[in-house]
Amino acid sequence: MKTIETTAVVTDDHRLALQLPQDVTPGEHRIVLLIDEPQPVANDDQNIETPMRWEGNVLVYDGQYTGSIRAVIEELREERIREFFPENGR
Repeated sequence: MKTIETTAVVTDDHRLALQLPQDVTPGEHRIVLLIDEPQPVANDDQNIETPMRWEGNVLVYDGQYTGSIRAVIEELREERIREFFPENGR
């Protein structure tokens, strides 16, 4: 089993197009697909600032933040758990 992180294009007809590395052998493969939805871009009218964001499976600090970092991290952690395990109802 190998992990490949790449960018894919979803076309208007909901087809997926991506380029795989040369070391992936031709043929049928079992794959697991995780779609990291693009975050909406804040308009100038909105004063929305996200000090942390997910890049892949890494939480990236993106600026200054006043308040409880621990609370924000816990909130983001719970959000991520709900994304992966929605049946838990957390």
